[in-house]
Amino acid sequence: MMDVLCRLTLFIALSVSLSLCKESADNGVTKTPTIYFLHVNSEIKYRFSKTVITSKVVNPSSEASSEALFDVTLPDEAFLSAFKLIINGTEYNGEVKEKEQAKKEYDVAKSRGQSAGHIVSKPRDSNKFQIQVNVAATEKVTFELTYQELLRRRIGNYEQIIFINPRQIVNDFRVDVSIEEYRNITTVNVPPLRNDILTENREGENRDADIVRLSETEVRVSYSLTASQQRALSEQGVSGQFVVQYDIEREKDSGEVLVMDGYFVHFLAPEGLDPMPMDIVFVLDRSGSMSGNKMKQLHESMLKILDEISEQDRFMLISFDNQLNFWRNELVQATSSAIADARRFITSISARGSTDINSAMTEGLKVLASERNNSRAPILVFLTDGQPTSGVTNTVKILENIKLFNEVQIPIFSLAFGKGADYDFTKKVAAQNNGLGKRIYEDSDAALQIAGFYQEISTVLMRNISFKYVDGSLNKTTLTRNNFNTYFKGSELIVAGQIQDMERLQDGVQVFAKGYENVDIGLKRPWICVLPPPITLPPVPAIHSEPSKSVKPTMMENLWAYLTIKQLLRKKDGIDDKEEIENINKKILAMSLKYQFVTPLTSMVVTLPDNSKAGLSSDTVEKPIAADSMGVFFANKQKMNINSNTFAYQGMHAYGMPQLFHSGHASIPFMKRIGMSLLPKKKSRGKVRRKSRRKSSKKPKSPNIQGTRQHLPAFFVNVSSVNMCFDLPLIESKRYSIINMVQQKNGCSVSAEPLGLQTWTPKITIPSLRVNKFRGSKLQETVVISSNQTVPQVDCLADGIRLGILSDQGVRVTADISGRQRKQYTGILSRFVNMKCKVVRRTPRNGKQVVKIKCRQRNKPTLKLKAIERTASSGESCLFLNKKMTNLLNLIPSNYEIIP
Repeated sequence: MMDVLCRLTLFIALSVSLSLCKESADNGVTKTPTIYFLHVNSEIKYRFSKTVITSKVVNPSSEASSEALFDVTLPDEAFLSAFKLIINGTEYNGEVKEKEQAKKEYDVAKSRGQSAGHIVSKPRDSNKFQIQVNVAATEKVTFELTYQELLRRRIGNYEQIIFINPRQIVNDFRVDVSIEEYRNITTVNVPPLRNDILTENREGENRDADIVRLSETEVRVSYSLTASQQRALSEQGVSGQFVVQYDIEREKDSGEVLVMDGYFVHFLAPEGLDPMPMDIVFVLDRSGSMSGNKMKQLHESMLKILDEISEQDRFMLISFDNQLNFWRNELVQATSSAIADARRFITSISARGSTDINSAMTEGLKVLASERNNSRAPILVFLTDGQPTSGVTNTVKILENIKLFNEVQIPIFSLAFGKGADYDFTKKVAAQNNGLGKRIYEDSDAALQIAGFYQEISTVLMRNISFKYVDGSLNKTTLTRNNFNTYFKGSELIVAGQIQDMERLQDGVQVFAKGYENVDIGLKRPWICVLPPPITLPPVPAIHSEPSKSVKPTMMENLWAYLTIKQLLRKKDGIDDKEEIENINKKILAMSLKYQFVTPLTSMVVTLPDNSKAGLSSDTVEKPIAADSMGVFFANKQKMNINSNTFAYQGMHAYGMPQLFHSGHASIPFMKRIGMSLLPKKKSRGKVRRKSRRKSSKKPKSPNIQGTRQHLPAFFVNVSSVNMCFDLPLIESKRYSIINMVQQKNGCSVSAEPLGLQTWTPKITIPSLRVNKFRGSKLQETVVISSNQTVPQVDCLADGIRLGILSDQGVRVTADISGRQRKQYTGILSRFVNMKCKVVRRTPRNGKQVVKIKCRQRNKPTLKLKAIERTASSGESCLFLNKKMTNLLNLIPSNYEIIP
């Protein structure tokens, strides 16, 4: 039996394809490995997407094993972060390692006859990855690949692209995209499947895609086709790019600052700004290599661009070979007559001569510098299809000359047209001059690629943008780039870093910029939101692996790491100093290994514990993984457990607690939203007696009185008409956030504080509370409630949550939660927001009613709780949750401690 290589490719988000080649047997029967399951799940939270592709493949041959090769191309902006193989029910996880070390381990594993996978970023195409394994006869293998990407805003939209091309009908095929944002999602669109070539036709809608708006800030998109629907498209099934576009609500403000677990990200994309007049110089290559179709496409693209230039702009055209050809000798206002004349100039350009890049670039910069006007935004657009062959041909010297003539830091946007262009050089030109380099592919849509690129930079709204954070608020060594030359309409600026002092950060976040007529732009203060870290379950140790001592980074820390590495890679593109490049490489490598990103300096190794190149069969006896595996580290790493020192909850206190609003910055809107819900409940109060362990001659007054205690629980929460109650082991000297519901309309924040009004005793969980009532973000009233005073019930109603505060045997908090909460909140009771619960069973046990409850929240595992029904002397009852259950709900007091 002859084994033939089976190629498996899975096209993901710009392109991960799964293609299969045929396997031939000696008897002449041709069999094709089958993909019977292909799911893509993309979760987008605050522009940061995590995409997981799961493909299940079976080798239908009963005799021959096959080698499966995944050839994966990820989006340019994505980092692969995890890879998993499941064979015979056993999981094998990849580990990111330094590239040379990974290659050595891969080679050693292969030389020993072990099945090994090596995922590596190719030198000239950093978004290419490969993984290769052997699949035994009749064996099933599951491939699971994960990558992360910060979505870039282009022309007013975020765009998630998933390219699907299994090249066969897949019985279980599905794509799911979930979007969660802090601000309201204004537009969501799923166009028909695209191919790689751009068209001028207006995109419609994908009728097979299902868009569900769960709330103003959450959207779910699903795309699922049956086998017959796939066959109707093509005999090879689905093929094309599945695209989800969306944008969010914007104002003329300083953006939003999102905080989680000690890290922040600041997004800025204001609306309502007047466009600045622009000065644009186009430097266009007309050398001999541009002849034929390239020149035709240059004409087409420039004619489209000329139609887009605003009348308030000035522009100039320079074409070059070994000589320069000027349309005009100065910048010209973009009148209709000037545009018509420029169109004639463009169509007259023909290919000839060699390439003098140095002269063309320096002359273009001279024109912009000589007519510099602070009220106008200058840019230079440079296009070439080759390398310098005339004049100054040393690229290092050309870069030095460009820097010399660009002292005013004019942004340069460089386009490398076709395979012959020196893309490394054009990238370096852009990186050193506040611009962007882009490769233009020599395809039928090249003109649209060029025109589309210009559309992204055609409107300047702000210049000289600077993000300022008060001294001492941040760890400055972690701060990403916070000064930007230009902000273009439809784009977004992003800054991230680690927080050192949350209160200081709240006191001072400002954005400075110049706008229309070179005036300072007045932007409102940013929205600041403290997001709760994800709820984690106790870690499950992996088989044959040592328990992990590390804490898994939260989404915000990953986003910061992603952005930092991207900026370091871009910085490296713009420098020539070898020592500086080496230092940058060390930083990139360290961060890539820490956060498990496959970057140009790292690779991923996956090694299977078999001794046969043909792969594992169902009856293979495996040796212990820890002893035999090469470069394999298993999943189920220890997940994050929040302790009292976790920063995220310090941040929760920073927004909405009273002392911060006395700092003079009460106008900052502090809003929160998490995916849970609370419903109104009936007040539960009255004395409850503890059932004595000793035999008593007295019988209970009612058979409904079970598990009584000598004091009432401190917390009563009604969720979906399920009345639950519980205590928490609060410490006398500590302060805790009960809930913070500061929002746009009415709201309040409630905190348990040792105000010296009452001594804490075992019978009193909460001796005193501070209730701050707000209108918007302005503090209207402060009420202090103590257990040694009798006061009327204090109520607070906001966003479907009704709070009741009473003082009776200690201060008690009741929460009735109804409808759907649109905002995110913090504090102990925020754990129940947007939660749905139901009683599934009541069982008498030892004189008590044991009640089983199921609670669920969107995108989270269902919680199964057990409670004891308790009835007070007043006749009101609640379902009491013990410490084990409150821990399962992650109601750990230290997580909600207010740090002074």
